[in-house]
Amino acid sequence: MAMTQLIQKLGPLVLESAAAVSYLRKRMGESRSNGAEARLAALENAIEVQSTFNKTVDVQMNLIVALLEKAQKRLQLAIVALIATEPSPLSPWLPP
Repeated sequence: MAMTQLIQKLGPLVLESAAAVSYLRKRMGESRSNGAEARLAALENAIEVQSTFNKTVDVQMNLIVALLEKAQKRLQLAIVALIATEPSPLSPWLPP
């Protein structure tokens, strides 16, 4: 759960970063050199890749959490079934 919450908190930051890079690109205008343009394009691409990766990890984490919750429920049912079918250790001394 902690990882899911962290990803949910960081996701908007990455998306906002992509918007900030686009804004910087527009603000810098024509005065930037070709090297700066390439670096800015690489930064924008890296942020987009990170955002896509974060979305993928979020989907995977949600799937894992759902599977773990199902497994936990099944284990709880199995434990209850074992307890219900186990004879009492006092049964030899109890009257029939």
